[in-house]
Amino acid sequence: MVKEATSSGSRSQLFFATVWLVTTVTLLLMFQTVGVSQALGADGDNLVDTGAADFPLSVADPTDEPLPSALYGGVMWSVVDVRIQSTEVLLDHAVIEVDVSVRNTLTTTPARVSDRLVSLVARTGDVVTDGRYVDAGTRLTLAPGETQDVTIMFKTGFDQDPDPANLSLRISEPNRIPTMIPLVGRAPKGDFPIFLAVESVPTALADPADPQRQIVVEPEAATLNINAGPYRAAEGEQLAVVKVNVQRTATLELASYLEPSYWGLEADGELEASIMVARRFDPEASEDEVTLLFAFSADAEELTLVAAPGTPDAAIFRLVIPAAG
Repeated sequence: MVKEATSSGSRSQLFFATVWLVTTVTLLLMFQTVGVSQALGADGDNLVDTGAADFPLSVADPTDEPLPSALYGGVMWSVVDVRIQSTEVLLDHAVIEVDVSVRNTLTTTPARVSDRLVSLVARTGDVVTDGRYVDAGTRLTLAPGETQDVTIMFKTGFDQDPDPANLSLRISEPNRIPTMIPLVGRAPKGDFPIFLAVESVPTALADPADPQRQIVVEPEAATLNINAGPYRAAEGEQLAVVKVNVQRTATLELASYLEPSYWGLEADGELEASIMVARRFDPEASEDEVTLLFAFSADAEELTLVAAPGTPDAAIFRLVIPAAG
């Protein structure tokens, strides 16, 4: 009996030891794969994109769309169909239904689109009426790359038979530059993006994380726009997207030169802090592609990128706006 009990105890210990070993190996594999941006064994590089893909130099172009379209932030709006329900009843409201296709052009950022953004405007720019989504609640949520179709209903004032040729779909938030799509015909091609000439001079600076090390900063390209990723420029402002190459001697996932305060844009002498910093990071390489986003006065004529502003190491790089015409 004693021998049988001992054998049973040994089997029990072996069972728990096996469970412990399997659990430990599983946990080790889980921790080793945390943060891996691709499936194990998949082809491709080890680049980690912290959002830079959503801020290209040139955003989606509405004139490339098969339907009358406009871009607002990172969302492409397209007018699919328009229906007018006129009325013969005195002081009654005509109804206009606009079928639209709404596409999130971003690759990593979701988009939330409220029906408070949409209204109908006359050729004079006066708002005719606000709209509401039909059978879609009051807000659409779009995953990166997702497209949804929705009908927007508008009730006019006392115009019993409105002419769609005189109306445009207006998309806007308070204090942001609106965009419009004519209900009949297409909007004219816009003026953006504007590509800037960049003073591209490799400049050695102290690594903000360790003054004993250095980094080399070299701007590569820059554009002006009123759309950048999910951002839409405020009224009276423009947005600048700047791509910078940063050579480094240390591999850091949270490098200090990724802090927005490390970068500035002087617009006619006024220093504007970066409102977004992202990068494409390859731990096996010795450099990063850093993307910067700035907002500044639309009237500015002289632009200068500043690295490490307010420090003795501050470096400046001219960004030249091409002459009009």
